[in-house]
Amino acid sequence: GFGKHFSAVVSFEDYKKPKPDPEPLLIAMERLRVKPDETVYVGDSPTDIVAGKRADCFVVGITTTHSKSELKGADKIIKNLNELIKLIK
Repeated sequence: GFGKHFSAVVSFEDYKKPKPDPEPLLIAMERLRVKPDETVYVGDSPTDIVAGKRADCFVVGITTTHSKSELKGADKIIKNLNELIKLIK
């Protein structure tokens, strides 16, 4: 029932190479029929940032579990999802 809330879901059964390899992100973009330059990837770990950059997405780091310095390399760093809403408007 979880998938009914999302346009695409990618779980560990769908890919062979985990993050920081971009494979899970590329599968999600393929399922959504979007290109990397049309994608904003939000991650809360250094591994997420690397995967997003390797997938050529605009990467937003969110400091819910790691510090700003640990998320270096992100295109933008935010503290909470309210900031994301402002960013994409």
